Amino acid sequence: AGSAGSPGQARGPGGDGQPGGAGPEAGGDPGPAAGGPEYDLLIRGGLVVDGSGRPAFRADVAVRGDRIAAVGHLEGARARRVVDATGRVVAPGFINAHSHTYEYVATVPGGDADLLQGMTTVIGGVDGRSPMPLGPFLQRLERQGAGTNHALFAGHGSLRAAVMGTAQRAPSPAELRAMARLLERAMEDGALGLSTGLEYVPGRYARTEEIVALARVIAPYGGIYSTHMRSEGDAIVQALEEALTVGREAGVAVDVSHFKVVYHRNWPVQPRLIAMIQEARAAGMEVVADVYPYRSPDYASAVPLARAWDRYPAGDLVIRHSRVDGAEGKTLAELARAQGIAPAEAARRLLRRDPGTLATALVVGEDNLRQLLRQPFTIISSDGGARSPAAARRDPRLHPRVYGAYPRVLARYVRETGVLTLEEAIHKMTGQPAAFFGLRDRGLVRVGMYADLVVFDPATVTDRATWQQPAVPPTGIDLVVVN
Repeated sequence: AGSAGSPGQARGPGGDGQPGGAGPEAGGDPGPAAGGPEYDLLIRGGLVVDGSGRPAFRADVAVRGDRIAAVGHLEGARARRVVDATGRVVAPGFINAHSHTYEYVATVPGGDADLLQGMTTVIGGVDGRSPMPLGPFLQRLERQGAGTNHALFAGHGSLRAAVMGTAQRAPSPAELRAMARLLERAMEDGALGLSTGLEYVPGRYARTEEIVALARVIAPYGGIYSTHMRSEGDAIVQALEEALTVGREAGVAVDVSHFKVVYHRNWPVQPRLIAMIQEARAAGMEVVADVYPYRSPDYASAVPLARAWDRYPAGDLVIRHSRVDGAEGKTLAELARAQGIAPAEAARRLLRRDPGTLATALVVGEDNLRQLLRQPFTIISSDGGARSPAAARRDPRLHPRVYGAYPRVLARYVRETGVLTLEEAIHKMTGQPAAFFGLRDRGLVRVGMYADLVVFDPATVTDRATWQQPAVPPTGIDLVVVN
């Protein structure tokens, strides 16, 4: 656990993460300890998907201490622990590009919900919120220990609140200098860069020039600008223009957080947004967008049906919780068809029997989600946070991404629909985010890298977390190794 060092020095062109290095048969450092096993861990016979995007290959993977020591055909090698990975994929541990686990790590350090998905590194301090000051938090985390590796951004909202509270105005020159000093200290402590939450208080009160001025502070460190933009809906074009302006004027890389277009009326604008990002990348700017594989964000995932039935298409409203037998898991349109009535009448009948019925509004288009996942500039995230299992089970509004995001990509968008190849999906979960965020020793199954590894069954890996039962772990992930 801890900081990621100087992130900007290791990013590849465009942040796509195609580092060179030893090939599939690299032998590494096989020197045995005198009289003892050569390795601490030997994973035999798996299909290695190494995180670079190149085709999978069969190989053994050996670990000594906290590093990958050999990758290849290692017949006769001895190890303290040997794992048979026949029929399994061996991949780098998944890197969550947008995580809220740090918010719970003081009381729930294990991060079980993350580990069960195959995550070994989580990127926090996102959406403009972070510990302030950052250094002492990272030091406490080092002493305490954590289930996964952590790297954090410095949150603009936290900086602003520390200097000027929730004031609805531009900062004075002295206040801006104070924020810059706090940000500079955070970068010295190991922050990845600056994050904003421009739909939240106090970030929403900042003008573009304030953000540009602070982003210039992170530029000499190779820092990244991560942004929850001002809009994901009606004003999303202007919001993306602002994000790209910050990157261009400050000379920093940009990560568009949990990228999506919400509400049916806005779905047609997505190709224009993709073109804007492609143009920025073609002009030399490093831009990625992290995406999670669900059609509903948290703010639309548990809305009262009484306030939602006439705001969304009936086919996009899934009954999440209801005391009416047989209603949960069905869309309002399906309930209406089954009863031979109009959706409005179906909603009224349901609400008469259970006024507290909750629905999940599918505000992201499935075709749009698939289009985003295919883009070379997108990486995978969850936007969830690993809480204690007991707390997760008690939360009726828990988003299934907390337990299911990464297995869902592998099951739904690789195995079932072929939106991505296995190599493409793993690259978006490992090598590509590692290169963009400057995690120099992670994200690849390669000699010398930290031994962050996941072993899973590509035929059975599946998310089981649903809107109705969100705190259910996935299946098909056999082994997760962190350092």
